[in-house]
Amino acid sequence: MNPNFSPSLARVLVSVALDYLRWTQLIPMITAWGFLLIMVAAMLLVNFQQQSFDLIDSSVRLYERILGPVEPVEQPQASAEPQPVTWTEDDFKPLMIRIWGLLAAAGWLLGMVSRLLFGQRPRASLGRKLVRAGLAGLVCSALFLFAYFFGSESFEGPFWQWLLLFFGFPLIVWCVSAWSLTIGWAIGRVQDRLVDAPSAVR
Repeated sequence: MNPNFSPSLARVLVSVALDYLRWTQLIPMITAWGFLLIMVAAMLLVNFQQQSFDLIDSSVRLYERILGPVEPVEQPQASAEPQPVTWTEDDFKPLMIRIWGLLAAAGWLLGMVSRLLFGQRPRASLGRKLVRAGLAGLVCSALFLFAYFFGSESFEGPFWQWLLLFFGFPLIVWCVSAWSLTIGWAIGRVQDRLVDAPSAVR
C-alpha cells in the first residue's frame, strides 16, 4: 500500500485513543439526558396514572399472548438479618470513575462495531447538534407543562417556581450537552486531520 495515501499506524492509534477520549466527554451528556427523561416519565406516570396503568396492562397482555404467561418471581427467604451497608466518599469516587470509564469503553466499542458494519457516517455540524439538543430540551419542557395543566395531580407552590424547574433543568442538561458536544466536535476535527494528513515520505 502506498504510504503517501494511507495514515501511519501511529496516527491510527492516536485516533483510536482520541475516540475513546471523546466518549469519556459524552458520558456526562448521556447521563444528564437519562435523568431528565426519567423525570419526564415519572411526571407523566404520576399525572396520568389511569392511562399509564391501562397501557402497562395492555403491554402485559400482549406479552403474555405472544410469549406466554409471566411467571411470578419467588423471593428467596433471608436466613439472617441483613447487615447495613455504609458508603464513604473514598468508596464512592473510585466507583463512579470506574463506571464512567466502563460506560465510555462500551460506547467506544459500539461505535467501532457500527463503523465496521455500516461505515463512517458523515459528521453533523456542531451547530446542528446543539440545535437538536435544544429542541429535545424544549420537548421535555412542553411535556412538563402538559402534565402540569392536564394531569390529575395538583402542584403545590406558585406556578413560576414550577416554570423555573420545567425550563431550568432542561437548560442545565443542554449546557452539559453543549460542553460534551463541543469537546467531541473538537476531538473529531483532530481525528479527521490525523487520518487525512499524508504520511511523510522517507
